[in-house]
Amino acid sequence: MAVAMRGRESLPDGPLRRLIQAIHDLYNDAGRPGLRQISTEIRRRNDLRDTVSHETVSAILRGDALPRWRKLECLVRVLVTWAVSQPEADAEVRRFHAMWLEADDAAVAVALRRAVTDSPPTVVDPVLPRQLPNELTPSVAVLTSNAPARNPTFVGRAEILERMQNLLGASPRSPLVLRGIGGVGKTQLVAEYIHLHAANYEVVWWIPAAELASARAAFAALADRIGLSRSWDLAQTAQQTLGALEDSRLRWLLIFDNVDDPVAIGPMLPSGGDVIATTRALGWPRACKVLEVDVFQRQESVKLLCQLGAGIVPADADRLAAQLGDLPLALEQVAAVQSATGMPVTEYLRLYSEHISDLLATRPQQDHPTSVVAFVTLAMDSLRQRTPAAAQLFELFAFLGSEPVPVSLFRIGRTAGIEAPLGRALFQFDFIERVVGQLVRYGVARIEPRSQRIQVHRLIRSVLREQLDPERAAEVRATTHRLLGAANPGRPDDPSTWSLHADIGPHLIASDAVYSEDFGARRAVVDQVRYLERRGDYHESRRLGELAITVWRRAQGDHDLGTEDRLTFRAIRETANAMRALGSYEEARRLTEDALRHLRSSPVHGEDDPLTLDLAGTVGIYLRITGAYAEAEAIDRDVVERRERLNGTDDPATLRAVGNLAVSLRMNGKFDEAYSVDIRVHDASRRRFGENDPRVLLAAANLTKDLHGLGHYQKCLDEIERVLPVQISLHGGRHEYVLWSTRMRAIGLRRTGQPVEAVQVASTNLLNAERIFGPVHETTLLSMITYSNALRSAGDLDGAKEKAGESLARLRNAFGPYNPVTLAAATNFAAILRSMGVRSEAAGIDQVTVQALTRSVGDNHPYTLVAMNGLAIDLRLAQEFEAALMLSRSVMARATDALGPGHPVTLAFEANLALDLAAAGRITGSVNPSDHGRAEVDIEPPES
Repeated sequence: MAVAMRGRESLPDGPLRRLIQAIHDLYNDAGRPGLRQISTEIRRRNDLRDTVSHETVSAILRGDALPRWRKLECLVRVLVTWAVSQPEADAEVRRFHAMWLEADDAAVAVALRRAVTDSPPTVVDPVLPRQLPNELTPSVAVLTSNAPARNPTFVGRAEILERMQNLLGASPRSPLVLRGIGGVGKTQLVAEYIHLHAANYEVVWWIPAAELASARAAFAALADRIGLSRSWDLAQTAQQTLGALEDSRLRWLLIFDNVDDPVAIGPMLPSGGDVIATTRALGWPRACKVLEVDVFQRQESVKLLCQLGAGIVPADADRLAAQLGDLPLALEQVAAVQSATGMPVTEYLRLYSEHISDLLATRPQQDHPTSVVAFVTLAMDSLRQRTPAAAQLFELFAFLGSEPVPVSLFRIGRTAGIEAPLGRALFQFDFIERVVGQLVRYGVARIEPRSQRIQVHRLIRSVLREQLDPERAAEVRATTHRLLGAANPGRPDDPSTWSLHADIGPHLIASDAVYSEDFGARRAVVDQVRYLERRGDYHESRRLGELAITVWRRAQGDHDLGTEDRLTFRAIRETANAMRALGSYEEARRLTEDALRHLRSSPVHGEDDPLTLDLAGTVGIYLRITGAYAEAEAIDRDVVERRERLNGTDDPATLRAVGNLAVSLRMNGKFDEAYSVDIRVHDASRRRFGENDPRVLLAAANLTKDLHGLGHYQKCLDEIERVLPVQISLHGGRHEYVLWSTRMRAIGLRRTGQPVEAVQVASTNLLNAERIFGPVHETTLLSMITYSNALRSAGDLDGAKEKAGESLARLRNAFGPYNPVTLAAATNFAAILRSMGVRSEAAGIDQVTVQALTRSVGDNHPYTLVAMNGLAIDLRLAQEFEAALMLSRSVMARATDALGPGHPVTLAFEANLALDLAAAGRITGSVNPSDHGRAEVDIEPPES
């Protein structure tokens, strides 16, 4: 029977209703299959990340609540295969993922609004990011939390829990650090504390802190949950989220679990709320309140053993606790082994005393409690005898990371050629119950029931890794690499794959997958580098990319590694992207240029190889960014010629190359040719992809930059005001393309005599760019130039000077003092100073700038001509009339050739020439010719 969608009385209009309606549309297109048929097909398919019961399918179709994304993705992919219209699967998944995110955001926003006492600030501009409400009153329950479930077997610790509460409430408020050896139960203590005190907080957020990358990702997830706009830089997002929490009236608790480096994590520790960190490390700041966590008291040990064990009596529990040193982890795990095997306590004690010493002598363990080594050994031996598949699964955790591992990762990776019996078990329906359940029964793993994630304590993993002999360790590590390679979803540019990339990333790093000989594992590493860059974790992307490049360049042998490996060059390109995002432009250029030289001279690749051409296009970008405009144009022309010969004129790769050439032409001031090239890209893309495809809209936006360069300011404004709303509807207000086009709109408004409106648009755009990209990104710096120019045109010289000076300082640090964009900003700054009467300083800047621009881009480039115009004005104001006239004549002649006689900039130069003629006495009867009516010209550099 088909399932009906709930009516508007119970499912009102909004993002959730739109999502459920879209699901029903796809369900109808698929012929309204039976619910069990859908569920069975999801379970049958190896490429899906989860299972979905027929009851859950029914609930999704009814719209009972917002489903988990993984469940919904499985449903969508199955329905797509049956749909009559035959939509493209990945495109449909992306469409549904965008709707799901909107519905998820709306659900959180509703909860937050219920706590708001005053209305949040009105957002006028659709591009302006959302802000965290500042006026929040306490509520009776947690609004948002990702804390793990409570341990149902938790015992004791009443005294330390009370001390935690007192220390968190004491003044001054500062982070509480729970410090103790591994296995002492620090994490379980915090989970219990949360259970007891959750009602005191609106936000409880758990942050895995062993790695900075995981901590930054957790802050980004929190930003999403509480409705904050995210920067493209995850490090900046973390700081923005911390600042928003500190400024709000939310009652919040942040938990930094497993901190290994207090110094590195220090900048992420906020003030104003409650903070708990768990750690084994020393070296915490004095401001932190450090609470040492010791082993159990004996009565607590006895209680736990009697509670978990099979028929353990207090007297035996006391003897067992003494042998185990009252270490909570050892007690819990040994009780689990005893319960699972039915081994009497007396037998366990005999085995422990008679055999463990010999065992440890043959398998030396460093810095691990003897009791932990003992129970891991006993558990593994028992698993190998009773459930070999579970033993194999347990071994894999020796090389997996500290992050919990989703069960779905094993299901997706089951095609990796894993040896039996585990390889067979992964294809069986009862894998979780029969295999994973054994690890839980033996106490060596926990499974989070809500998220279906397996957690193995880091101490257990460390002991397990040391117990494997070298040959077996190599086999298990190789299996781990194959598993991760098979689970890699690829397509790191597609946000619908990001959750799985996030799942496998920590384990790629922990298992040293960069050293793997498996191609799938190495490809997963490169995809991870790209995913991290797209997600905004530029530091981690660069770190992993540089490691992969170093390792693969050194590799030898017959495994397609080393300098001829295509994955190496993909890693180079992706690592350069991360460098660019971090402002390391020269390093990105050197890295890619070196790789391109190798590819061109390589007998394996050569100049026409697609990989060579891809990398050449990347090099062109960095040449433009670093100011080598002529070299960029030359390399782009070469790539276009080769692409056209190899792929044809309308191939997507050819069109991308032609688009790059248009950018280089524009940077070199060749606006006529750039416009012709961009028209070709736009028309070909429209024929191929349709009117409102993002690539077509980007090509249309690029045409407006050409129109601006040609002086057609009204056409530029009209076209960008047509394109921008469509871009916003496709990408949202935070996309780079949208910021570029919004900047172009501000420029168009100013050029067409609307300076006040230009200031408003430019101000909002700069604010968005700084929030999203940070202070040194190219988009931010160009937006700052546009804002300062708008302020000068509107008559706010003080504001213009402040912003122009700031942008100039940032550009010098980011690009260097002689980059053409830096020199363009200096030219604009000089014009502002001149308008404020600071003539000598302006003249000094112009003299240096003209010389530097002539060397870098030539004396016919528009930037150079504008700087020369400024210098001519300086000379006239200094009453050096003949020198000013000679320079103005030169500028006028060059501009006529370069820009054309009717260009607005040429006409401005002509007006200044008239003033210089009058000042030099060439026009009789002039009055005060030295200053009045001068035409200041500024520069608006295009994006690279």
